[in-house]
Formats: sequence, structure tokens, C-alpha cells
Amino acid sequence: MELKKVIIALCITCISLSACNENPPSIIEDDVVLHKDDVIVSNVDLFNVTEGADTNWKVENYYSTAEIDTLLVDFVSYIYKKPSVATWATKFNPEFRKYYINHTDRFEIIYYTIINDIHYYYLLRPARNEEGFQQRGVGGLFMRNASNTIVEFEEVFNTVIMSPDSLIKVGYHLFDELTKTNTIDNFVNERSIVEWPDGSLFYSKEKKEWRYVE
Repeated sequence: MELKKVIIALCITCISLSACNENPPSIIEDDVVLHKDDVIVSNVDLFNVTEGADTNWKVENYYSTAEIDTLLVDFVSYIYKKPSVATWATKFNPEFRKYYINHTDRFEIIYYTIINDIHYYYLLRPARNEEGFQQRGVGGLFMRNASNTIVEFEEVFNTVIMSPDSLIKVGYHLFDELTKTNTIDNFVNERSIVEWPDGSLFYSKEKKEWRYVE
């Protein structure tokens, strides 16, 4: 009986070793890609930011502390998942305002500027991946009407989930492109950085959410 157990154990070991030999780990060439924190990217410059270069992109340049708090709640209502009983048409109803307020501590405005009445933003929002990182970046734009109400709100891009430091550095370059062109076309195919849009998802300005392409 004991001999039988030993034979079975040896067979299992041989099978495991064989599987490992058939599937060797892939090799990444140092001169092709760069591993930075938690992602592999082909553009090293995306992680190089001159200190102080974003001085003009502070939300504090435009709003008081109370106004920033209100703006943050607005962002959460547009970007975060809606209450389970809400629809895309009702999620901005007053009865859901407290729900969004309760989640503002999970959001952070990183870059913000206003150019020709267009408000540009880049913020961090909650997310989660297997590596333990818990944020992704969101960038977009909106305008305000005569009543100072947000209109034409749009998420232009969502980054992949990364470390906070990576999100701030990568976000700098994405935001710079966004403020110059209202797009991130020069980076949109950098799949290790930009998760959406990706050809299967697009941002619906009507429903104010990402939708699958039909």
C-alpha cells in the first residue's frame, strides 16, 4: 500500500515538471518595454514629470473649499456607480444626493483647469485589481450653463488600475493632451495605460456612462 502511494506521488511530480517545461515563462526584453511600478509600458516618458509643472492645474485656483466639496459630489454622481434603485435617467434626482456624498472620500481631484469655458478634469476613482491597487484615473471635460449647472459632461478616458504614483504621472501627460486637443488620440492605443475607450466600450453622453458598442 505504501509503495503504491510512493509511485503515485512520483507520477504526479513528473507530470508537473513536464508541464513547466512545456510552458516556460515569457521573456521581456529590457530595450522593448519598461516595467514601472505596476504596469508594463512602451513609452518611458509617460512616467517622467517635471516637478511643479502642474502648478496651473490646481482646482484650488478656481474654487473655494466649499465649492470644491460640491464639485466633488457632482463628479461622484456622474462617474461612480449609481444607486441600485436608480436608472441612468433618474440617478441625478435629489433623493440620491446623500448616496454620492457618502462616497466622496474615495475620489480625489488631481488636475483641473478651465480653457475657453471648457472645464477639464482628471481625478482618481475607486477600483480594484488582483495586485491590490485600488484606483484608476478618469479624465474628461464639461461646460456650465448660465445657471452654473454642469452640462455636456463627458468622460474621455479611463486609465487601467495602477498605483497612485503611476496614476498621477501618467495622468499628467493624458491631461496635457486632453487640454490641447479635447482628445487623447496620441495615447488611446497605449493599452497598458488606457483601458477605455477600447473599441468595445464607448462613453454615452446621453446616459452619462460607458456602454458596450452594439
